[in-house]
Amino acid sequence: MFTILAHGVQNVQDSLSYAQNQLLNSPDSKAPIRICGAPTGAGKTHAFFEAVRRGELVFFVVPTQALAKDILHKGGELNLPVEVWDFNQTKACLDKGQAPWVERDLQFKALKRTGGMIVATVEALAKLVIGITPKAQYATLDIRQLLQQIDHLIFDEAHTLNERAYGLVHLMMVFVAGLHQQNLDAGWLKLSLLSATHSNLFAKFIESNLLPYGTVHCFDEQITDKEYDRAIHGDVQVEFHDQSLLETIQTLMPNLLAQLEAEMAVLLIYDSLAQFAKDEAALAQLFIEKLGLMRNQVILINGQDKQGVISWGCSGFDGGTLPLPRHKIIIGTSAVEMGVNFKVNHAIIEHGLDAAALLQRIGRVARGAKNGMAHVCRSSVKNNEGGKLRAKLQELTESSVVLGIEAVRDHFRDRNGHLKTLNLAMAQWLGGAYWSMLSRVNPYLIKDAALPALKELIDNTQNPAGFLNYLHVITNTKDWKNRCYFKAWLTAIDKTLQDVRGFTPNLSVSFNGFTGEYSEDWILSRLDMNQARYDEEKNVWFFSGSRDQYLYKHAQPISFTVLSPCCAAKTFTTRNLDDAQNQYLDWLENLRGKYGRDPGFEEALKFIQITRLILREEKISNAESQQISVTM
Repeated sequence: MFTILAHGVQNVQDSLSYAQNQLLNSPDSKAPIRICGAPTGAGKTHAFFEAVRRGELVFFVVPTQALAKDILHKGGELNLPVEVWDFNQTKACLDKGQAPWVERDLQFKALKRTGGMIVATVEALAKLVIGITPKAQYATLDIRQLLQQIDHLIFDEAHTLNERAYGLVHLMMVFVAGLHQQNLDAGWLKLSLLSATHSNLFAKFIESNLLPYGTVHCFDEQITDKEYDRAIHGDVQVEFHDQSLLETIQTLMPNLLAQLEAEMAVLLIYDSLAQFAKDEAALAQLFIEKLGLMRNQVILINGQDKQGVISWGCSGFDGGTLPLPRHKIIIGTSAVEMGVNFKVNHAIIEHGLDAAALLQRIGRVARGAKNGMAHVCRSSVKNNEGGKLRAKLQELTESSVVLGIEAVRDHFRDRNGHLKTLNLAMAQWLGGAYWSMLSRVNPYLIKDAALPALKELIDNTQNPAGFLNYLHVITNTKDWKNRCYFKAWLTAIDKTLQDVRGFTPNLSVSFNGFTGEYSEDWILSRLDMNQARYDEEKNVWFFSGSRDQYLYKHAQPISFTVLSPCCAAKTFTTRNLDDAQNQYLDWLENLRGKYGRDPGFEEALKFIQITRLILREEKISNAESQQISVTM
C-alpha cells in the first residue's frame, strides 16, 4: 500500500487559486490560448462559473454526456444559467417536433444578453464547424458568429481528445489567435485546454511552430501538501490487488459497506462493458442477497445502461448519469473517470488503459478534506500499457511510501514525461485531412476565414490540407480505369472525417422493454443476434430477456466491409477494428503489383498507412448520440 498525501491550493486573489486566477484574469500572460494542468477537484470548472457570474459567455466542451449533466447540476445549485447541447437535448427537441439548432440558436442569443454557460459535446461543436442546414432548421448560428461573441472556449478533459480531433483543435486555435491578433486591446475570447493528465498532443502545437510565439501559455496549478486555503483531496491510500475486479469486490465490499458514511457511496470502475455484463449477475447476488441492498441503491453509468431507468441486464439496478443520495454503489466505465464529482471515499477500480486513466480514477476518491482509499485491480482488457502500469503500481505498493501528488504523477510518466501518448504523425495527417474535408463541405469557412487567419499568423506556413487536396487534384485531372473507386473512396473520407472521435455505427436494441443504441461492432461481436427479433419498421433488434442471457463468453468475429481506393470493397472477418486495419493494409500492399501504377495509388497507400483510416461501407452513424467508446 502507498499513500498520496492530502493536498490543496492557496488563494492568490479574491479566493482564487493560482490556476483559477490565470484562467480568469491572465495576470502572467495575455496569450489567447492556455493549456492548464490541474489535478481533479482543483476547481477548473468553478473558475468558469465565476466568469458566468461576471456576465461572461462560456462555451464549455466536454467529452461525455455524464460530465455535461454533472456541470448542469452544479450550475443549477449555484443558480447560474447553464444550457446543455448534446444528443439528449437533440432527441428531446425532435420528440417535441422542434428543430434542435433553432432552440440552440435562441439559447445562445439569450445567454449572450445575460451571460451564462453552454455545455456542449465535442460532436455539437464539430457540427457547428461543418455547418448546420439553415434552410431546414431556420437557424442562423455558425462557428464564426459563436467565436466572435463568446468570452471563453473551453475543452475540458482535453487528454481525451485523440488524433482524430487534432484538426478541429488546430482550427479553433487559429481562429482564436487570429481574433486576438486583430483586436489586441479588446480582450477577445480565450481558448483553454484543461486536464489533470494532459497527453503529448498539445505540446506538438508549441514545438512545431504551428502558432506564433507567445500565442500559447502553459501553466499548472500550484499544489501544496503543506499549508493551503482550500483542500482538493485528503490522504488517499492506494492498494494494488493482482486479481480481477469481481474477486476484489467480493472480498472487500462487506467491510466497505459496513464503514460507509451517510450519503457516501463506493465507486466501482470497469475497463470493459462486456466484463461488467458478465459479472452483473454475481454482483446482484452479492449486493442484494448477501449484503441486503435494494436494487435501486446501485446505479450503473455506462454507454448502455445510462439510456434507461434500469439496467439492460438481469440485476434491475438503476441506470442513469447522475447518482442520487439513495445510491450506495456506483458502477461505471470510463465515462465516470473524468470530471464528474461523486461523494466517494472508497473505490475499487481496474487500472485503466494508460496512466492518465489510472490517475483520473484515483482522483474520484476523497474529494475535499476527507480521506479515502482506492483499491486498484488488474484490467480486464489486454493492451500494451497494462504490464507497465501493473509493474509501477506493484513498485509503489511494495515500498509502502508516502508521496505528494506530483511525485506520484512523475512516477507514472513515460520516458518523455507524458501520462498519455498519442501518435503525433497520425494526428497531423488527420488534422490536415480534416481541413481538406472542410474546404469542400464548408468551403467559405476555410477559404474566407481559416486560411487567411493562418496566413496572417504565420506568413510562410503551408496549407495544412495539402496532401488530401492533392489526391483530389489527381482524381479531377486524370482518368484511368479504376478512377470510380478512387473517387468513391475520397468521398467516403470526407464523410468519415466529420466524426472527430472515430465512432463506429450504432444499432438500436431492446432489452427488458427498454430501447437504446450502442456500437454495432460491440453488439454483433458480443451478443447472440440469432436470438433477437428484428423489427424492420422500427429498425430495432428486440431481445425477449436481459443482456446477460445473450452474451457470448468471448468476442466473436464480425465482418468489416472496407472501401478501397483502387478496386471493389473487401470484407474482412475479425474480432476488432485494429485487426481489420492490419488485414486491410496487408491486402493493399499485395495489390501494389496490380494497381501500383494507377494514378494516386502510392499516395493513397501512404495516407492510409499513416492515418490508419479505413472506410467502412456501412452507413456512418450519428456521432452526436455517442460518447467516449467503451472497450469491447
